Amino acid sequence: MVGQSTRALQHSLQLLRRKVSTWGSGGTVGPHRFSVVNLGLTERCDFHCRFCHRWKKEGIAALDLDRYRGLIDQLSDYMVPPAKLRLAGGEVLLLPELPELVCHASRKGWAVEICTNGWYLDKAMARRLGDCGVALVAVSLDSLDPRVHDELRGKPGATERVLQALEAMGREAPQVHLTLMTLILKQNLFHLVPLVRWADAHPHLDGVFFQVLYSNLGDDWRLRHTNEEVRDLLPPPGETSRVLAELAALKQAGSAIENEPAQLRTFALYYEEPFRLQRRGPCPLAEDTCVIDEYGMLRFCPYSEQVAGEVFATPLAELLDSNAAREQKEQMQRCTGTCYSVLNCLFKEE
Repeated sequence: MVGQSTRALQHSLQLLRRKVSTWGSGGTVGPHRFSVVNLGLTERCDFHCRFCHRWKKEGIAALDLDRYRGLIDQLSDYMVPPAKLRLAGGEVLLLPELPELVCHASRKGWAVEICTNGWYLDKAMARRLGDCGVALVAVSLDSLDPRVHDELRGKPGATERVLQALEAMGREAPQVHLTLMTLILKQNLFHLVPLVRWADAHPHLDGVFFQVLYSNLGDDWRLRHTNEEVRDLLPPPGETSRVLAELAALKQAGSAIENEPAQLRTFALYYEEPFRLQRRGPCPLAEDTCVIDEYGMLRFCPYSEQVAGEVFATPLAELLDSNAAREQKEQMQRCTGTCYSVLNCLFKEE
């Protein structure tokens, strides 16, 4: 009886800590609650994108579904609806277990999002993802000109397969939010406005989301623009500012561009002086975001060398209440730098 009472008390205290615990001085960090979880599944990819070296890594070829279902069950205790679960790669459609994982997460209430190069997004896959409840599918497309997109992605035929993927999603899963994911680069800078006008007229597309190049994905992020391969992709600042101003005007006129004008203006400032752009406030990722890589390592900052621990070896509740998690959150509160996530997917206007 004493042992059972002790365990019950410990469980009650753990639940209480979930509700009221704060990190940092004065409770500035807030409780353990997630509205965005980035869950890395694999670094495998059969594209050879010029701005990404993940394809050089072997990556995970298959998922242990029971482990991932259990992880999603644990994460669901901390979700703030409508919470986003971003299943990340590599190319996630190389994983045969992906649709079942989407099914499980969506049943738990997550808005599941995936980004794909589109190569494997045929009618059958589109139907399966739609039936499983995926909320958003983002397909990478940097230009309608195959000479540009195919070369940037290192895959002949990539543009045509994207067009087929958009058609498949529109016909087989019209309820799914379908968007383009487009990098702003020197090679496609003057293709961006025509791409937006084309997307606005497309019968199945819901939007276009632009991103800036921060570093070569898969490399040490600290290299950033010192890498010669990255420098060759950077667009010229003056012309970039003019194109971004035109995109902002299209957005304000009703275009389906998903970036807010403030983010497009920040992109222009970033490409003018990438190393000098600073935020005024603390890192927004510290509030309600976590990142788990394909090996199960939990971080709150995707660029921190410090990890809170491995989610497949230690219960999530213990990791969230650990000193390592507390220290990383406190460091993020003091950080005023910019990174890929703050600039792109998790941008918040200050």
